[in-house]
Amino acid sequence: MGSDNRPLDLEWLEDFLALAETGNFSRAAEARVIAQPAFSRHIRSLEQWVGVDLVDRGAHPVELTEAGRKFLPLARDAVAGLAAARIKARLAQGDAEASLRFAVTHALSITFFPRWLGALETRLRHGPIHTFGNGIAEHPQARRPFR
Repeated sequence: MGSDNRPLDLEWLEDFLALAETGNFSRAAEARVIAQPAFSRHIRSLEQWVGVDLVDRGAHPVELTEAGRKFLPLARDAVAGLAAARIKARLAQGDAEASLRFAVTHALSITFFPRWLGALETRLRHGPIHTFGNGIAEHPQARRPFR
């Protein structure tokens, strides 16, 4: 039944979760805002990808097979993990865009700035703050605002 080289579609997992929650193809398709025949194809595609039947279509309401019950928490974790990964990646981009950089002398970079920036970072909701001491000209991200 399975197709080992076919890529998995995240929508199939989301559709499967909706079906497990509602126990009804039509209601799940409606909740997912998709036509019921297309929804059914998604579930069948997921079953082909997994290699086993996940849904007992003869039961009313629809029930998951033993394989479907074992697959359900893993599918939930996969969808939640992907959503979390997306959020973390977007937050990382936001942190990078919101970073603040200081070019300071070596003496200030080891005396004043660590304490001052430590206190500042705890009070502000800002991205990372970077300081660059000696060798600033060689640092790839260093910028000289004044010449």
